Amino acid sequence: METISGTGKLCDTNQKQVIATVDYTIWLNPPTKFILGEWHGRFVLEVNNVVSQGKYILILQDNRKGKIIISRMETQPDASIDYEFQGSGPLR
Repeated sequence: METISGTGKLCDTNQKQVIATVDYTIWLNPPTKFILGEWHGRFVLEVNNVVSQGKYILILQDNRKGKIIISRMETQPDASIDYEFQGSGPLR
């Protein structure tokens, strides 16, 4: 499993609007000729920049991008919000 960290952009599904700049961590199991790859991760947003659960596009620091589905949100003691997501489709 590969871990990828960086600063990226969270966009709407049409990639027409950048919703937030996020620091992300992604765990990636790359595809092989025998299995499909999978990826998931997390990012944190300040409380004044809240997004709802749903589908988004995450553009990584190296310009790869992929569709994500936010599956969990948790408010932290410092009032930031920790988001967990599942990748949907390839990360390219």
